[in-house]
Amino acid sequence: MNTEVFHGFLSTLLPDKNGKSDPVNTIAFVQQNPSLQAHVMWNQNAKTAASFANTEFFGLHTFYFEQSNDQKTKFRWNIEPSLGGKTLEKEEVANMPTEFLADTFAQQLKDKTVRFTIMASLGEAQDSDIDPSQQWPTERPKVAFCTVTVNTSGGDACNNTNFYPNIMSPGFTPSADPILRMRSPAYAISFGKRLSGQ
Repeated sequence: MNTEVFHGFLSTLLPDKNGKSDPVNTIAFVQQNPSLQAHVMWNQNAKTAASFANTEFFGLHTFYFEQSNDQKTKFRWNIEPSLGGKTLEKEEVANMPTEFLADTFAQQLKDKTVRFTIMASLGEAQDSDIDPSQQWPTERPKVAFCTVTVNTSGGDACNNTNFYPNIMSPGFTPSADPILRMRSPAYAISFGKRLSGQ
């Protein structure tokens, strides 16, 4: 996938003058662009998380970290919840209140210790570092970077904070993935719109 395909796909989801998007346009675009098809198939079968505390998060983009011998190792991160993954069936979700994810998470924080371990899947030479639509084999070795303990949730402390995915700690560098590089300016535009109430 490249930035043109990504932008084209998102464009098919925009509403028309009547406030509705046309799924026929989206289906046609996906059929013309094979790099989108794996995502669409996954999305059709994906289930709703039972809680933020029971959700495993996966990064699509590739980054590098430097080793003591000045070599760079490419990796993709994922975050593993200490309480394990848990999903809900469609019938269960239909009966849930709108804010059930945030509410369940807040209750779990009162009852349990909620931790997430940030893992790095280590890539090999044949693993793409510029195409986030290309999955790496699941048997790639993993190393743990750190464990984060969450004590509270909610509030508006992050409302005036913007996330720049290409600014990182010393020892880490982003890949040349064009979609990754596009994210920082896109997030900056979105942040500006949020602050201005657009």
